[in-house]
Amino acid sequence: MENISMMHIDSLIDKKYVFNEKDISFDIVDTISRVVEIIAKKGSSSFDDSYAAFMESHVYKALTNTKTLLWAENPEFIADEYYREIGKQSTAV
Repeated sequence: MENISMMHIDSLIDKKYVFNEKDISFDIVDTISRVVEIIAKKGSSSFDDSYAAFMESHVYKALTNTKTLLWAENPEFIADEYYREIGKQSTAV
């Protein structure tokens, strides 16, 4: 799994995220990393496992879409949104 996440992180770094003609790529990649660290710590799981789970979420997709402005929120808020999402998924079963 480590290779998959490293390849995906490399593709994130290679991708350019732009908002109002400003390159915010570093901000988005840094925020993703900080959110995943929160998820890993709270879930007592590895960074790679947490990253793999996070990148499958709607929150991750919103975070990497500059139009949503989710990237401007703090990592704790984004992690809470992720937990809200996975909580809804587990109760919908």
